[in-house]
Amino acid sequence: MKTRPNFYILLDIDPSVSDWETINAAIKDKRRTWSMEKNQGSPAARRKAEKNMTFLREMESLLKDTEGRKQQAIEARKEKDKERRERIDELIDFIKIMSSTTDTVLHRDVKILVNKTGKLFTEGEVEKYLKKYGITVGSESGKRKSKSRPKLEQSIAKGIRGELDSLNLKSLYDFLNFDHTPRLNVRSSPKSLFDRADSIYRELNRLGKTDSDSTTKMSLAGRSKSVFKTASEKERYDNTMAIDALSELEKPLEIAGRNKFIETAVLDELIIKAKKIGVTEDLAVEYIEDYVARRKWGIQKGKAAPKAQLRLCGFCDTLADTPIDERCKNCGEEFIQPCPLCGGPTPTENAACMNCGCSVGDAPLVKNLFRIANDAVSKGDLAKASDYLNRALEYWPGWEPAIVKKSEIDAIKKERSESLQKVFSLITNKKLTAAEAQLETHKLRLGYEGTAKAQQLIREGLKRSQDSCDEADKLNKLGKEDEALDKYEEALSYCADFQVAQTAIKNNPPSPPENVNVRWVGQTMRLSWDRSKRHGKISYRVIRKNGSLPMNVTDGRLIAETSSSEADDNQVDIGQPYYYGIFSVRAGIISPLSVKSGPHIRLGEAKDIQYEVGSQQISISWKLQNGSIGVEIWRREGLAPDKPLQGTKINFSGQNLIDTGLKNGRRYGYLIISKFRDPSGKAQFIFSKGKSIHATPASPPKPVLDLSVQLKNHIAFLTWTVPKGSPEIQIRQTQSIPEIEPGLIISASKADKYGAVVPSTSNGTGQTGIRSQGRIYFIPLSIVSETAVAGKPVSITTIDEISNLTSYKNGRNIVLSWLWPEGATEVLLCHSNKSYPTVPSINNSTKVRITRSEYDRQGFWELHAATNQKYYFTVFVCDPSADIYSNGIRVLEAMGTESTVQYRIKTKRTLLTRKLKNAWLEFTSKEDIILNHIVAVLKKNFPPVSKYDGTEIYEAKELHVENGKATLMIPDKYINSKGYIKVFFKRDSGNEGVRLMPFSKEKLLLQ
Repeated sequence: MKTRPNFYILLDIDPSVSDWETINAAIKDKRRTWSMEKNQGSPAARRKAEKNMTFLREMESLLKDTEGRKQQAIEARKEKDKERRERIDELIDFIKIMSSTTDTVLHRDVKILVNKTGKLFTEGEVEKYLKKYGITVGSESGKRKSKSRPKLEQSIAKGIRGELDSLNLKSLYDFLNFDHTPRLNVRSSPKSLFDRADSIYRELNRLGKTDSDSTTKMSLAGRSKSVFKTASEKERYDNTMAIDALSELEKPLEIAGRNKFIETAVLDELIIKAKKIGVTEDLAVEYIEDYVARRKWGIQKGKAAPKAQLRLCGFCDTLADTPIDERCKNCGEEFIQPCPLCGGPTPTENAACMNCGCSVGDAPLVKNLFRIANDAVSKGDLAKASDYLNRALEYWPGWEPAIVKKSEIDAIKKERSESLQKVFSLITNKKLTAAEAQLETHKLRLGYEGTAKAQQLIREGLKRSQDSCDEADKLNKLGKEDEALDKYEEALSYCADFQVAQTAIKNNPPSPPENVNVRWVGQTMRLSWDRSKRHGKISYRVIRKNGSLPMNVTDGRLIAETSSSEADDNQVDIGQPYYYGIFSVRAGIISPLSVKSGPHIRLGEAKDIQYEVGSQQISISWKLQNGSIGVEIWRREGLAPDKPLQGTKINFSGQNLIDTGLKNGRRYGYLIISKFRDPSGKAQFIFSKGKSIHATPASPPKPVLDLSVQLKNHIAFLTWTVPKGSPEIQIRQTQSIPEIEPGLIISASKADKYGAVVPSTSNGTGQTGIRSQGRIYFIPLSIVSETAVAGKPVSITTIDEISNLTSYKNGRNIVLSWLWPEGATEVLLCHSNKSYPTVPSINNSTKVRITRSEYDRQGFWELHAATNQKYYFTVFVCDPSADIYSNGIRVLEAMGTESTVQYRIKTKRTLLTRKLKNAWLEFTSKEDIILNHIVAVLKKNFPPVSKYDGTEIYEAKELHVENGKATLMIPDKYINSKGYIKVFFKRDSGNEGVRLMPFSKEKLLLQ
């Protein structure tokens, strides 16, 4: 989603501008303009200026950065091209209207067309479209005026001509094409010409030659960079070069005009001759007509010059034989091809597309870059291919074939990277045999690029493995089996999947470890053992299985793999019988047998032990631990028992106990022991150490039934009466609706579930700050010993409004933003096209619930596809847990449908003396409207610019403009005051969507 405008377009800067000084000056100029509009403009202008000023800091930061400027310019160019494409139909419609009434228009008509289409087309482009529809452009005097085309300064042109002559070259285009392909020409874009000149300049500078020709070439390269830096400079050079070239037509013109008249057939031949020397048809016709006009000859009009319509190939400058030829006879390219950006049919002899302005004259260069990129892809040189495609996209941004090819390259790069990653992963894991096979597959499918390092590592590792195996074979022949096994193991350290070494080790597996010992260290099972007696570097795998002994390394869960003789199992579940097997491993070969131990069981205590006290009784509940079949409970007065048989064993059933017949005020201790079946069968049951609790039975206290609360400035003040017996009183605060009844007895240990404790300031009073929004509950608890009794809850409600609510139009969308009050998590946004929604339940408005998290993701809320009418918004803060809302904050977005009220001063004078008798302000509008809180301000010499700039002479709370008019009398004491009077809104509230527009300055003068 687009959240801000393009800064080039917002600043009215041409995308070709790239220097920061020019851009910075434009920013400063806009800052001044927006600041003035923010203070003095209409409501809509003020909102727009205020919105634009929020972008200033981001604008300066982004455009100051070279890459940021470049990206913004690209986006601006795309937006302008898109707008041009959208407005082209409008231009053609205007031209068709003109063509229905005339076949000739004036230059001022061309300017009208330029302005009516948003100045998106130049006068030259409009004239081309007029010509396409058979309309000629004439001058107001009826006489033909020669166009004054910009040209190079005479001294510069003379210098270029002299240096070209010294190298026997006709133009800078010939110089740029010397030893370079593809050929560039007059149709090439300034960027492609500048890039070629810059490349030649850097190459000459690198070579550093100082001979005469090299010096001249260096100078011409510099001149080319200057001439082709911009489109306007290129135009100057092309016009200068064309005049020189067209001088060759003077002799045939003199011959053809010997009868002081040029016929169509002769004009046709002259235009063809001009095309062959690199001059466009327009320039040739213009030159011939100027020449004929100077000589006062005649020229045949009305007939088409058939040969002048012959197509010129933009790739090789070959002229078609007939007007119906579709392909060039020299290079085979079609004369008309789709525009690379908009797809419209475009002659290759054009420099740019008529629809979108794309530089189609760069086609030979771009397609050559694309061809080189394709060749590089076929050879596996993806870096070179990407570089050439990027260069092609610099000339034709968004060209689909290049983008598709780049996507293909990216896919190949990704596949190549993933494939090489697999190879290097195998190398890292020393699986060189598998890595070698994977690398060969990679080279066959994806080429050799980037494979040299992997190939080297594989060859070195395989050679070391083979050398170690050769030494092992020699040791075997000498009967030194242990030393041979060491060498085979060494071979596997270089290549873990070296087949010869694997087979040798497999035929000589290690023996298992011996004498395992298992003991508890806290909650961890620690295993230790004696090492394997077999020679070599041996590690161990510890396998655990539930219920029976593991038979091999896959029969259970791997707990540890270690080279030491000890391992810890710290993931042992309570109540599960576990068995262990420990296997020896040498060079990846596992011992067929293992040392075993088990069963072992971890004991645990009962879970979630809860107790509540009452009068002469204690209630205890618990949950059984995993694998436990029950508990034993022992009680002793004072301290809990340390072990079974101390105190009294309590009989019960199920998973709770109510111990009655106790004495209030005395402390009792309980030991709760979990019971498990013995998996070894040595005993029927085994027991945990047990968990102890202490409790004191007591009579429950009286509840608080008169709790009250008052809210002042976000502080809740609470008062209550302490019941008889002076129990401890806690006030708990929560936002959830409590499931509690007055008099409910609960354990004091469970009080936290009713919220946080409110601090008490004295016995019977307390206070706390309120930062949350919505409904808040306060619950009183009376506590004696470990017993709590719930009292009667009370509640309060607090909802703060949002602030800084603003809206602005973003295309067809409306964007709203605001500041959330502290603690608010949700709002209800209502909108209508008739009036402000006043309550959330109103039925004739659209409602949207917006959470804080949804808003924060974008930083605003947006209404899409709004229609061209007024939108009245009201935003209510709400409590999501209850149907509670704030009063709401409003804003209006008029979507360009603001009502306009104009005003001026009217006077009445005496008949004879013409003395001013009465004066009033007259208001006019196309619709009935009410102006709220307006003030009239008088200022001498100049019209006031704000409601504070002058003397306030009148204030009206309401002014009704009915039947298109309303008047406001100027007080008598100001009748004879000379100055200007303007009207302002005293405040914007109540006048949203209304714009006050004064008549001209003269109509505001009181005199």
